[in-house]
Amino acid sequence: MVPRGRSLPLFEEVLPAQAGNEPPRPPQSGTAPAARTKALWLCVYLLRLPLEVFARPESPAQAFAVSEGEGSQQRILACNRAAAALGVRPLQSLNSALALAPELLLKARDLAMERAALVRCLNWAGQYTSHVHSDFGN
Repeated sequence: MVPRGRSLPLFEEVLPAQAGNEPPRPPQSGTAPAARTKALWLCVYLLRLPLEVFARPESPAQAFAVSEGEGSQQRILACNRAAAALGVRPLQSLNSALALAPELLLKARDLAMERAALVRCLNWAGQYTSHVHSDFGN
């Protein structure tokens, strides 16, 4: 774990410890340094995507949640801070959430909107690399 306020050395080359704390020596003239190839991977888990596709910046104080499931099996999938402050939590039954927050604004999960938002994110990432992959729905 990285201490708070410190960052990981993601873009620094980590060199093995050298004897005597001497700085690394430059390559001898006439020799080229060995070519190095590094693959850096970035994994993004969009936990709040089901909520963010319904973003309502005009009313952040409104308790809002996204649900999934059918009938008595409906559960809260994600909720905003206003809903969480009232006690609404992911995986909570819809009835329990409504008992805690009767004014809760609910939307059913919309996979088509999530997929469209994810495609926009993938297209954005494609400007930096051609190796973009999604496991949407898994």
